[in-house]
Amino acid sequence: ICQDQFGYLWIGTETGLSRFDGINFVNFSTDDGLPDNEIDKLFIDETNVLWVATPKGLARFDHQRFVSFPFSGSLTVEYNINDICEFKQQIYLAADEGLLRFENDTFLLVTNGNETANTIRTICNSGDSLLICGSKNGLYKFENNAYLKFGKPSIDTVNISDIFLRNDELIISTYGFGVLSYNIKTRTDSAYSSS
Repeated sequence: ICQDQFGYLWIGTETGLSRFDGINFVNFSTDDGLPDNEIDKLFIDETNVLWVATPKGLARFDHQRFVSFPFSGSLTVEYNINDICEFKQQIYLAADEGLLRFENDTFLLVTNGNETANTIRTICNSGDSLLICGSKNGLYKFENNAYLKFGKPSIDTVNISDIFLRNDELIISTYGFGVLSYNIKTRTDSAYSSS
C-alpha cells in the first residue's frame, strides 16, 4: 500500500491494483497496461511517479496510463520482487534472484563477482552514495557500481527480512535473530532486547 501526492491509496493484490479515493475503489489489471495482475510491490519515486512491480515486469503510472516494462531478454521470465527503491535517480528491485537495476527501459542483474543469485529481500537508500541490501545471507552494499558484503562478521550470515534506516542507524529485522541495530558510520552493531 502507498499513498500518492493526490491522496489516493494504491493497494496491490493478487488479482490486480486498486486505487482508493476515500469513498470509491477503481481497479486496474492487465487490461489497463499492467504486465501481470499479481502485484508484488508498489513504490512512489521522488518525482511522484507510481511504480508497480509484478512477477512478469514493472509498470510506471504517469497519472494518465500505465507503461509496462516486461522482464525479457537474458533475464528470467518471472521474478519474485520483494522491494523497490530509488537510488541516484534509478529504480532498483530487490528480488529472490538478486538485485535488479532498471536502466534505459531495461533490467540489469547486478552481480557481486561469482554470487549473482542471492535472495535480496529489502533495499534502502542511505541518502549519499550507498544502497544497502538486506539478504538471506546478511547485508550487502552497492557503492561505486560494486556489490559487496557490508557490516561486521557478526551479521554476515544473518537471514534478513527487512531494514529501515534512521539517521545513521540501520534497524534490521531478521529471521531467528530478532531485531538488530547497525550504525553505518561507526560500524558498530547491537541487538535490541525485549525488556
